[in-house]
Amino acid sequence: MMPSGEAGMMPSGCRSLTLAAWIAVLLLLSAWQAASAQTPIPVPSIDQLDGMPLPQNLRSCAVCHRDQVKAYLRHGMAGSVGSASDMPSGQRHNPVTGSSHRSFASDNQHYIETLDANGGSRVQQIVGHIGAGIKARSWVAAEFDPLADQLTGRLFFVPLESITGSNGQQHLALAPFASHDRNQAFGLPLTAECLSCHSDTRLSALPAAATAGSDDIYPANHLGHAAMSQIQPLGCAACHGDIGSHAERIVGNNQNPEPAFSSADIGLLRLAELPPARQLDVCGRCHLQGEVRLDLVSGRVDPTQPLAQQIPVLVATQPGEDFRFVSQVERLALSACLQESDAMTCSSCHQPHQGVAEQGLGSFERACVQCHAAQQSPHSTQTVAQITGHAARGELGCVDCHMRRSQPLDLPSVTAVDHHIRKRIAPPASGPSPQPAAADIVLRLFASESEQSALHTAAGQRWQTAVLAMGELAIGQPQKANALFAQLPAPGNAAARAEAAPAGFTPLQSNADFHLLRGMALLAAADFASAERAFNDALSIAPGHAAARMQRATLNLQTGDLAAALRDSETLIQQYPLAEQPWDLRVLVAERANRADLAISALQQSLARWPSNGRNWWKLGLLLQQQGDTDGHDQAMRQVRRLAPALLPASTD
Repeated sequence: MMPSGEAGMMPSGCRSLTLAAWIAVLLLLSAWQAASAQTPIPVPSIDQLDGMPLPQNLRSCAVCHRDQVKAYLRHGMAGSVGSASDMPSGQRHNPVTGSSHRSFASDNQHYIETLDANGGSRVQQIVGHIGAGIKARSWVAAEFDPLADQLTGRLFFVPLESITGSNGQQHLALAPFASHDRNQAFGLPLTAECLSCHSDTRLSALPAAATAGSDDIYPANHLGHAAMSQIQPLGCAACHGDIGSHAERIVGNNQNPEPAFSSADIGLLRLAELPPARQLDVCGRCHLQGEVRLDLVSGRVDPTQPLAQQIPVLVATQPGEDFRFVSQVERLALSACLQESDAMTCSSCHQPHQGVAEQGLGSFERACVQCHAAQQSPHSTQTVAQITGHAARGELGCVDCHMRRSQPLDLPSVTAVDHHIRKRIAPPASGPSPQPAAADIVLRLFASESEQSALHTAAGQRWQTAVLAMGELAIGQPQKANALFAQLPAPGNAAARAEAAPAGFTPLQSNADFHLLRGMALLAAADFASAERAFNDALSIAPGHAAARMQRATLNLQTGDLAAALRDSETLIQQYPLAEQPWDLRVLVAERANRADLAISALQQSLARWPSNGRNWWKLGLLLQQQGDTDGHDQAMRQVRRLAPALLPASTD
């Protein structure tokens, strides 16, 4: 990314090449000229910059854009993901679940041990991190198979995260999910959706990802225990588009060593040349959180296209005083500064290649003065501390007094800046603010003015209705969702699957996820026949859609069609051999048929794939006891004592 007016921009093509880089490029050009027309154009790259190792996705850019890449390496985005590093050691108690979590190192590896309130335990190995650690860092762990004593391919956010204090030292705190969800005592599954803002890597292409030859990963967190060392952090392509095409065009254009390229010619986005709304779209890929994000493109965002057409974000019509950690774009949109300006956008204040701390508060205050020169002198009789509750950090007080610093709703252990710029701000919260009740939230699509005209067409209205229906279900409002879904063609016919979207917008009715969510909303209303038709719609579009097939199989089990449930489970077993869910379904079918032998076999298959399911060990132990297999029963119950001792009677030894 390149801020407006910065020296050394790219209008003159490769003008910023160093002499050594020019020599490398010219040598490669000579080789290219000698090759046949079918030979791919070789693009120069380097693997280090001033002794700093470069991620793969920065190596070709660093040849021509050395200074920008060097600055970007110090930016938090360059550390958006990473392999395992030194997690602080320590222990924290969780008052919500009654469990305790201990981080420790052994044999140059880091581990997290969770002790359940009932005496169970679970150990995971730290295999990576998410976040640069400037404010906080989340840790990623791989689950151990207790029988084989080896790592599984399932990844989890661990219940502890590192918080960076004002002294730069890291300390451990409970992760937000562990503080409010009793079901996540051992960790939150890390899925492709969680990583979509942190990496450009196509996760379904990872060597150990549980896929069926598509982007669908099932189980969703089965990315492989080595995945975090294979995933690239955010690189130039996240904001600039197809850097491979750009590099090939620059190297391949040998007619003039300094061509005057236009934006279209170089095959790359220059952010400074984008209209403000389009620049907000690029930044909004990761800094527009909202109440719901609907990923319609499996994380493969094209920065040259409007974000709302690929990942619709739904925000509250009446936003509250508090904010979320990465809500910068929707909060900035509430500001009179943005609303009353035709030119203001993210790079009006931020140097995109440079981190906030390195850029310095004075830089932001100077940006304020460019538009508010008349208010440069002090215009309040109160001090910064009286207004904000914090000591002044800047000379002018612009950011201190007009951008609230407080605890984000979803990350209460840190202090962050609210990008809703106001004349008067509320004092910082003294503790975590309560989240608004889902029933009280009225959703709206976050879209730019240029997209509103398309959304006001008949196709646009249908598209927006479908998006809002999906959003209502996502926040747990199935009744509202069904009322919106009812405005669309009924499931089970061609009209329900016909594309109905404005030009450029990602169609929904031809998206299997749309029909999956519709079916789940209908299930909540106990409309089983319509729900099955919706799941059928999803599978007619994407036969490999695991969640839709599993939902249909579960529905057939509930309605008594055991044969249909078994057929779907068999398809899933063939498509996704690492998944335990279809075997769990077969356990339920066997129980309905009163076939203990089939239930035992299915439980053994399920536990071979996911050995940390304490309830399945308990079921298996009871069934083996009924069959007279004492040794098998005892082995199963040992696993229950370790994983889920609450299932055992209090008198059990």
